[in-house]
Amino acid sequence: MNHFTISEDEYNRINAVRGQLSLICGLLGAKGAHSDLFNISDLYDFLAAQDDTIRAVAKSVDARYDAQKEEGQLNWLHWTYALKIASGDNMHTPNGAERYVLEGLTKAARIDDDMRHVMALWIKILEEQKSAQEVAGRVKKTAQRKRDKLAAKPLEVV
Repeated sequence: MNHFTISEDEYNRINAVRGQLSLICGLLGAKGAHSDLFNISDLYDFLAAQDDTIRAVAKSVDARYDAQKEEGQLNWLHWTYALKIASGDNMHTPNGAERYVLEGLTKAARIDDDMRHVMALWIKILEEQKSAQEVAGRVKKTAQRKRDKLAAKPLEVV
């Protein structure tokens, strides 16, 4: 089964069309005694405009779906790597996982503009982790130098 995602704007447009069509159905039901309520050509123009709106939403949803199929969407592996990396579990994360997740998010951002926020957060997490690793590396080097100095001193037997 295929899943199609629509944006909030698309949802609102379709919902507005549904409400307007409901109004027209009500007017058509009430027309019997009031035949001068509206002109048939105006009704046709109105219904054609609603059809155009629905077709435009369906076209954009189809285009997004095709792009997702063509480019590939994020899968469980992308999210598993991303969560392991974000939690600091570099030990159980393969080399290149950061790049793999970033490539997936870049494709997703091309398909869905809202994913650029997720991609920006991912880049921020990577930068913060890189900074933390650099600090940890400096602390390790300092501790190693202290150990080396202590080891270089001859032991005094008392």
